[in-house]
Amino acid sequence: DTGIEWSSLLTENAQCYVGRSLIDKTLPLSYRSTQTGAYNWRTDTFYVQDSNRWYQANKETVSYFLDPRNFLNEKNIFMFESLSYNEKSHNISGIETILKNTFMSNEEISKNSNEKVSYATAFMDAAKVSGASPYHLAIRSIQEIGTNGSDSTSGTYGNYSGYYNFYNINASSGSDPVANGLKYASGQTASSSDKAKYDLPWDNQYKAIVGGAKWIADGYINNNQDTLYYQKFNVVNKVWTHQYMTNVMAPQTESERTYRSYSDLGILDIAYVFIIPYYRNMPSSACKLPEANNYSPNNWLSSLSIDGYSLDFDGSETGGYVLKVESDVSSVNISAKTVSSKATVSGTGKVSLQPGSNTVKVVVTAQNGDKRTYTIEVIRNTNNIIPLESISLNKTQISMFNGDTQKLSVSFNPSNTTDSKNNITQ
Repeated sequence: DTGIEWSSLLTENAQCYVGRSLIDKTLPLSYRSTQTGAYNWRTDTFYVQDSNRWYQANKETVSYFLDPRNFLNEKNIFMFESLSYNEKSHNISGIETILKNTFMSNEEISKNSNEKVSYATAFMDAAKVSGASPYHLAIRSIQEIGTNGSDSTSGTYGNYSGYYNFYNINASSGSDPVANGLKYASGQTASSSDKAKYDLPWDNQYKAIVGGAKWIADGYINNNQDTLYYQKFNVVNKVWTHQYMTNVMAPQTESERTYRSYSDLGILDIAYVFIIPYYRNMPSSACKLPEANNYSPNNWLSSLSIDGYSLDFDGSETGGYVLKVESDVSSVNISAKTVSSKATVSGTGKVSLQPGSNTVKVVVTAQNGDKRTYTIEVIRNTNNIIPLESISLNKTQISMFNGDTQKLSVSFNPSNTTDSKNNITQ
């Protein structure tokens, strides 16, 4: 029981904060957020949040991946597995099984100038000194750098040749996340304390695996964030920052990889510890993903006008538009243009007017079905009555000496008001 109210997690200051919970560009548009900073309604454009491929997830999508009930199944249960090292259940052969069919399988790397070890041994050493599960470390590495490795582990990337980052630590933001991660691996952006604790710089593969494991354990596993779920959603510490990954789907995908590895190892039937969070006042049933589609959500107008009249229009405002016409005007013609060519609009064209106030509604329907209504009040004057709205003087302040006189003139708004002006003196 976290003691946390479910609704408090889904605000724009918590898990729905822009940049905190992201989805890949290959996922449906209906999963993306249209909140400020994530989407531009005026241009029908989603803002990329990271690496030219990651976008902010909307509230419904975040709710789905945040709700533990969606993942209480044979595979995804492993997102709740405790990730601490257990010498009785973790072994080299198990690590090798995880590394099978990757560039690290049965390969050796230099531990120091005199000794070479296998990648599997490096992950086991990392587990022993960090306290993190070697299976988790190996799976996390594959998740981050892929089965064939990446620029983060090539040792030849750009200005950071000779450095390695097997967990993409500090590579989570900016236009070149690989460079950011390798800059940390080189020690350039690391504190003196980090350099000492995490064996920086990571100028060989072994140091990167072991030192990075210490960083993960200190920052997450030893910080109560000892499950894949808690590393994404830091609810255990009741804060919304300090998350290992911004990818909102990461716990799901990593738990499935963990399951496959454990299945290959034949260890699915041993005892595991699972830590599953519960929140106060959760929905009565598990949250669902939005309907998957790539329809535009844009239901804004780029222009709204009335032929022959001036209308001060702003697409962000749906109301407050008032037009006054003479009594002999029996109809007006309304024109509108949508931001998105995929949206449709109704309520435009010739609109008949009754004497007095007429409410005109222009409805925009986005491609995904969402509607937005713009309202115009057209006042057709009765008996040519034009009410006085305000008066003003030609001067607002005057400097005078004793005995001086000044004449002020009065302006009426509108100037053709039919209200009496007789009580206005000059």
